[in-house]
Amino acid sequence: MTARVPQHVKNYWAEELTSTTREEWVTEELKKHFFRKPEYEGRLSAALDHETTIDSHAEIALTEKMTKDVRKYVEQLREWEREANMKTAMIKKQSILKAFDASDMDEEPALRLWWEYLECVDWRKDFYDLLVTLQGRNPGSYLQ
Repeated sequence: MTARVPQHVKNYWAEELTSTTREEWVTEELKKHFFRKPEYEGRLSAALDHETTIDSHAEIALTEKMTKDVRKYVEQLREWEREANMKTAMIKKQSILKAFDASDMDEEPALRLWWEYLECVDWRKDFYDLLVTLQGRNPGSYLQ
């Protein structure tokens, strides 16, 4: 099933998402969506053996390597934060519109709209009359 989103709706949301007055949480979500955080690929454990109770030279060396990996990752996160903040602030309406039309398989992340309302794009008089008739039979069940 393909969603048919009118262009005026896409334009509205592209303007809202690129507005300089957007709320901070929107900016954060855009940043997380378009600019993925780097993943930690360093060591997770410094101990050779879970049963180790005394610090051996090997364990101390592994702890130092793990600490070095963590520091390197923290620096990567700082750099990502700087770049992502700058890029998010510079997102243009055209980029958002392009993301609405992008495929989920594209390298650039796509955006999808979740509908807040239904739009009638076509109707048949006989179907409409049927709905009116059904509502007339038991109006309490339709009007809450």
